Order: sequence, then C-alpha cells, then structure tokens
Amino acid sequence: MQGGWPRGFTLIELLLVLALMAVLTPVAASSLAFLVRDARLSATLNDFHAALELARSHALRSGHSTVVCKSGDGRRCTESGDWSQGWLIFEDRNQDGSCQDNDADGYCDDDGGRLLRRGHGIDHLGLMLSASGSNARHRVRFDAHGLARGYASTFSLCDLRRRQAPRGLVLSMTGRIRPAVAGDNIVCPASA
Repeated sequence: MQGGWPRGFTLIELLLVLALMAVLTPVAASSLAFLVRDARLSATLNDFHAALELARSHALRSGHSTVVCKSGDGRRCTESGDWSQGWLIFEDRNQDGSCQDNDADGYCDDDGGRLLRRGHGIDHLGLMLSASGSNARHRVRFDAHGLARGYASTFSLCDLRRRQAPRGLVLSMTGRIRPAVAGDNIVCPASA
C-alpha cells in the first residue's frame, strides 16, 4: 500500500450518513410543504385582489359600472355558494348586477356589457373565499367613479385544513382595497 489514507468510506460512516438523512428528510419535506401551501394562499389572494383592482380601474377608465360576481361556470353570475367557485368581471351597462354569456361571445347577453375576465375556482386547492358584507356576498359593483357604495366588505381566504393562518382583503365604499390586518373581521367556517 502506498502512503496516504485509503479511498472510500467505512460501513460505519455510510450508516451514520444514512441515519442522518433519515432524520433530516422529513423535517425538510414538511418545511417545503408549508412553504408551498403559504405560496398558494398568497397567490390566490393576490389573484382575487387583482380581479377587484381590474374591475375598479375599468370602471374608472370606461365610465361604465363594472361588477365582479361569483360564477361557478364562468358564463353567468350566481348567488349560491361562496367565492371559491370562481368569478366574472364584466361591464354592467344596464346596472342589474348580473351577466349571462350563454353564446360564449365574451359579452353579456342582456346588455352587451363586455366580459373582462373569468376567475377560476379554488375549491380543489382546499381553500375557501367568502365575503362578510351583505351585498358583497354575491357581487361587488364599482361605479364610474371607482366607488363601491354599498359593497364594503371583508373577504376571508381560509385554508380548510387549518394548516395556514387565514388571510383577507378589505374593500371600502370608496373602492380602496387593502390587505386585512389584525382586528379586521376575517371569518372562517368553524367546521373547516
């Protein structure tokens, strides 16, 4: 044998490394899962925030009342369920707060208001989005001045598995949208 240390690992060294990996892998995996859930919650809330901001800015630019409403199928507004099923953003030219696009041409069939965006549902993510304001439970209307008179609300985004702290958005009647802070009324279902 020539001088120097032999190359390779002993059986004890290999077993020690394997034992250390067995202990650290679940810790790293659970931390990664937490980060993924946290990012999913943030992305969902940011997407809904962007929908509200788009509706407000469109109302200001176009001079037409613009509505964000709940929609399960991406073609018509609904009053059933919560906001987790998805939403529509549309010009509400006849001020009825409703839109149906049965022919899928991108316009409301009753008044010709343009559909601006369809928000996809988040039910499959194990999240729930709900509103506490009486009118905002079904829709939010921004007038031509960007105001949301009568639609002030707190939107609560909840992890139904309760692995993440709830988050929310607060919409004022002036149309201002801000992240919820401690003391705002974020409400998650007790059975979740």
